[in-house]
Amino acid sequence: MLVSLLTLAVFMYQTNLIRQQQYKSVYPYLELSNVGTGSMRYTFIIRNNGIGPALIDSIRVVTESGRQYGTILSFLYDYEIPRDSIWWVHSTLNKGSLIAPGESLALVQLVNSELLATMGIADVESGAQNDLSDSRTLHGLLNNDSVTIQVRYRSIYDETWVTTLGEVPPVRED
Repeated sequence: MLVSLLTLAVFMYQTNLIRQQQYKSVYPYLELSNVGTGSMRYTFIIRNNGIGPALIDSIRVVTESGRQYGTILSFLYDYEIPRDSIWWVHSTLNKGSLIAPGESLALVQLVNSELLATMGIADVESGAQNDLSDSRTLHGLLNNDSVTIQVRYRSIYDETWVTTLGEVPPVRED
């Protein structure tokens, strides 16, 4: 009888270890970061540095005044950025979007001549040209102490995580 109970205890312990290993083998690790800061190649990205896919639940931008936005686009449009003075492109994260391991997504990117060429746009108005001050302005709007940018996401096992710009590592929600 004692041997049976000990065998059961060992079996339960091993099962728990196997489950933990499975969860860690698909751990998504999203990070929000800046690339090309202070240059004409400024890009605000989200990257999955984990070993499992990340399923997006939501994105939230909160200002110091408590105003909340469900997209970076709505924040930038509402947060005193002159719409025609800085040229930028964006990607939107929607609920259910998947970011594969090793994949990056440019959430906001300053328009420069290389990007325009990639997009197949040759002729551009002179007013559509950015300069370094535009890069600094865009960076400053997304990276200041009065703004919090968070992304909530899940692993394929429905573990929920929240990553916040400037905070590492992502925090698991129970």
